[in-house]
Amino acid sequence: GKSNATVRIESFWRCHQPLNKEYEVVVFFRLPDGSEMSSRHLMAGWIYPTTIWRPGDIVRDTTEIAFSGPVPADFKVAISLEDYSLLFNR
Repeated sequence: GKSNATVRIESFWRCHQPLNKEYEVVVFFRLPDGSEMSSRHLMAGWIYPTTIWRPGDIVRDTTEIAFSGPVPADFKVAISLEDYSLLFNR
């Protein structure tokens, strides 16, 4: 049968001004067949939330995305930060 595979995504974020909201990382994938998938998680595993960032901080974030089957040879990725509180106000 097909084996499952994961892709590790690593990103770095620089703080330019204090943030008064908690943000989450959203990773979007567009697969070669046109389908899309996404993954959300709190920044840096909640170890260093955005509310305590200081100007000049550079924060490393990593996440692993599991695919059902092998990783497609050609896919597109976009990463954004979204206001975590909006997740529950939709």
